[in-house]
Amino acid sequence: MGAGITGPVQLKGLKNGTTVDLSSKQWTYQVGLKGEGLHLYTGDSSVWMSKPTLPTKQPLIWYKTNFDAPAGDSPVAIDFTGMGKGEAWINGQSIGRYWPTYASSNSGCTNSCNYRGSYSSNKCLKNCGKPSQVLYHVPRSWLKSSGNTIVLFEEMGGDPTQISFATREITSLCSHVSESHPLPVEMWTSDQKTGTKHGGALVSLECPLPNQVISSIKFASYGNPRGTCGSFSHGQCRSAKALSTVQKVHSLSIFDTCVTRIKKKKKRQCKVKIGQQKPGGVSTTKVTPGFIM
Repeated sequence: MGAGITGPVQLKGLKNGTTVDLSSKQWTYQVGLKGEGLHLYTGDSSVWMSKPTLPTKQPLIWYKTNFDAPAGDSPVAIDFTGMGKGEAWINGQSIGRYWPTYASSNSGCTNSCNYRGSYSSNKCLKNCGKPSQVLYHVPRSWLKSSGNTIVLFEEMGGDPTQISFATREITSLCSHVSESHPLPVEMWTSDQKTGTKHGGALVSLECPLPNQVISSIKFASYGNPRGTCGSFSHGQCRSAKALSTVQKVHSLSIFDTCVTRIKKKKKRQCKVKIGQQKPGGVSTTKVTPGFIM
């Protein structure tokens, strides 16, 4: 059984409108790209040239530029938004092939999800119209603090000026408040009958950096929790529903749905107001209740 091109081959689209039959010509093939043979991926080849205007949306083209590594020790990834399909090298090391333009269908997604009944691959579809991957990991061990080289071979056509670096910051946030902590004055409410202002305690979390978002709430305790950030534990007086209350807005006087708000809108802040009513499951021990999140 033959391999490769076995059928008739014709070259069409010549300027004079003619067609050339190449079926009887002798065919050869070459493994790899000429650019790979010239070691363009190292960034050191002498055949690189600079142009006053960077060509974009052009297929079968090589790109190269230099960059400084993002500060810190956090994991690093490249966001290939704007590119078509190809391969990337960092300081001569291949990080693999990218294909951010290969996206899922724009139709079929729904806000509700129900897996009950017979199986169907169309159930509970998510991220319609989005690519399967745009972020590609770059090992920190491959990077220098400055003078790094990135080389791209673009097959379909893209715009390398849209490429950006992203870092993954994973930190913990904690907040501790008791009923004796007053709410900020500007958030107090007035009793229309007596004119008395009321304000309950407020526990608040906020990311330290502008581009960070809160991904989840791991611990919440209403009672007399103890410990330090990252190692809190429940005390003798506690509410068994504190964590689920924060997440689902049940018995506490929460004016913001933390987890729902975080997931849908990717907010940097989460605030919970502690009311005067007693949450379910709290012991009657005479202590001043505190809340930790």
